[in-house]
Amino acid sequence: MKRNKYNRKPLEKDNFQREEEESGRIEGKNSVLESLKAGHTINKLYMEKNSKDPVLERIYAIARSKGIVVTYLEKSKLDTMSLSRNHQGVIADAAPYDYADVSDILKIAKDKGQPPFILILDGITDPNNLGSVI
Repeated sequence: MKRNKYNRKPLEKDNFQREEEESGRIEGKNSVLESLKAGHTINKLYMEKNSKDPVLERIYAIARSKGIVVTYLEKSKLDTMSLSRNHQGVIADAAPYDYADVSDILKIAKDKGQPPFILILDGITDPNNLGSVI
């Protein structure tokens, strides 16, 4: 296992990915930029104070055009918030899931001329159970 640069507990990449997915945290210039371009729902953006990085300036411009709240913090605060310890001056607080309204699903089915089919599941953890439902 690889140790992080602060010589704390060993790091496992899978744990970071899992924590990021569950928390909705996106870290790093390219990851945040691509999330903004893809139209992912981002609730808030944390950026390094006094940075002159052109990529961070571009991220800021896109975020502001989409009405995303941007908070500037000291690098040390971003280091504390970071799950990966490699934030590159930007951390996005994104919605972990995009939800759809039942009315949207019904409208899509109507537009396609198909009867609606809705299956709502909660807490399926065993792939065999999901397979049985399908």
